[in-house]
Amino acid sequence: QQPQIQLGDGQITTSGKVIMGHDTHFQSQMRTGDAILATPTAPSSSKSLQLGDGQITTSGKVIMGHDTHFQSQMRTGDAILATPTAPSSSKSTGIAQPQEEMRILTMILSDNSASISTPFTYDLRYPTSYSYICKPRDVQAERQRKQQQHHLEKEEDQKVAFGTYYGNESKNEVVYREKTEHGSYRIRRERMTEGANFDRGDLLNIRTKKKSDKYC
Repeated sequence: QQPQIQLGDGQITTSGKVIMGHDTHFQSQMRTGDAILATPTAPSSSKSLQLGDGQITTSGKVIMGHDTHFQSQMRTGDAILATPTAPSSSKSTGIAQPQEEMRILTMILSDNSASISTPFTYDLRYPTSYSYICKPRDVQAERQRKQQQHHLEKEEDQKVAFGTYYGNESKNEVVYREKTEHGSYRIRRERMTEGANFDRGDLLNIRTKKKSDKYC
């Protein structure tokens, strides 16, 4: 039976024998013993590996930056590379030279604080230079997500600005709050004139006419 070649989900990066997946599904698509095929590119022709600003130290999965700019240079899902060195107490003759290791950024809290998927073999106890590889991105999908987020934020800003006078276009009505004889407040709804469009000025004008509104 001829082996079947199937396209795997997502994309991968590697560091030595270690494979890091980006939007992959290794456990559901493959099993131990399966073959994986990829086309490596010589480092000299690759523009994805970049030197990061400043230096880093680590403690487990936590990265502390020194004069770094994590937020402007990297994103969650990018790979970070550094060379950990064994503590002096564990060094002995015959130990292999330190090798560069790769980890995946799982969270970026600030320009000098981030976390990684798994700790390096040894903590970076002293400020160490590092490099990073940007996760392959779908530029069009990211642009669409940003536009959707901007639209949602704009709608939320309108609701906050208009307060209880925010117009519900789908129901063609204006909602506002009115003070009762007992000192509490109740929600009132008024139908807008058919075909009329209320803007911010119209809504503020309604507010000034509602003397029982505690904000006036």
